[in-house]
Amino acid sequence: MPVMTTRAPGPAVPPLLPRDSLTPAQRQILDAPAAGEIVVGGLPGSGKTLAAVHRALQLAAASPRGAGPAVLFLCFNQALAARVRELLLQGEPAARGRVMV
Repeated sequence: MPVMTTRAPGPAVPPLLPRDSLTPAQRQILDAPAAGEIVVGGLPGSGKTLAAVHRALQLAAASPRGAGPAVLFLCFNQALAARVRELLLQGEPAARGRVMV
């Protein structure tokens, strides 16, 4: 007889805060030029992921429409990738579909 296991649901993903509620440091990330790299450091819970999700949505919205995703969002583990996907679902529909995690 097969054994079935279930996972308890994880913690609820907090809402994607509006851009105007971001800190000045987070807004600097959003206001950086679109070309090139940005290195962001900080302690756990400091808002790096939130700023990165807003940045990805902003870049996707600003990029020309074409085939395929406009932004590739890389994560260092599957748990973070799942959280990012859930946060992206709260973004603008036209932009969120153009971000690949």
